[in-house]
Amino acid sequence: MAGGHAPFSDKLKPRDAAGISGAGGLATTPAVSGVADLAAALKAGTLTPKAAVDRVIDRVVEKQLGAGAPAAAREKLRAALEDAVADDPLLAEKIRSLA
Repeated sequence: MAGGHAPFSDKLKPRDAAGISGAGGLATTPAVSGVADLAAALKAGTLTPKAAVDRVIDRVVEKQLGAGAPAAAREKLRAALEDAVADDPLLAEKIRSLA
C-alpha cells in the first residue's frame, strides 16, 4: 500500500450497508454532491451539456492532479478524458440526451 492509499482492488469491493441509504436510495456522497450544482444548472437551462462535461473533466483533473501539477500533465489527462468521453458510445448517447 504505497502512499497510504488503499489498493485499487479494494475500490472494486462492494460497500457495506453504511454506504447505502434506506429504502434502496443512494447515499449522498462527495462524488454525487460534487456535480449537483452542474445538474441543477443543466436542469435550469443555464449550462449546456457540453459545458457540463467540460466542467466535470476540469474537476476530475483538479482532483487527480491538484492545482500545482505541471500544465503538460494537466493537458495530457484532460485530453485522455476527452477522448474517453468521445469514444464511449453509451456515454455519448447519455450526453446527447441531456440536450
